[in-house]
Amino acid sequence: MREFFSKIKAIPLKDKIILLSCIALLGVLLVGLPIGGISGRGYSSPDYKKSLENQLSDTLSQIEGVGENTVMITFAGEAAQAASAFSGEDVTEYPEIIGVLIVAQGAGDLDIRSQITIAASKALGIGANRISVLPRGSQKEGK
Repeated sequence: MREFFSKIKAIPLKDKIILLSCIALLGVLLVGLPIGGISGRGYSSPDYKKSLENQLSDTLSQIEGVGENTVMITFAGEAAQAASAFSGEDVTEYPEIIGVLIVAQGAGDLDIRSQITIAASKALGIGANRISVLPRGSQKEGK
């Protein structure tokens, strides 16, 4: 250990400052990365939201009786995230889900609606009180 410190003492001050600056810059860059790493995306990105909605929709469609469905997820502070994205700031912290709207063909059946609510609650880790499930209406022609 003493050998290591003696080698450090032998480095000129200018080189020590450059080395410490590089280490500090590397630390700042690593802290600012999304949890997924360099190839990952920030949690607040529109891609993350869309991916989460699509994943939940695909999962729900596999439940018998649910049928075609659409999922919309609302995060806390979405307006702030949009503003920070506009200003060029990178927001990478996990946003809180404050609401989920699911519109599904089979949601007219109370048992199916209950299964959808439970599945979404478990998948997203949120309370059922934040989930609204509505039956999908038939689309009328000409509208």
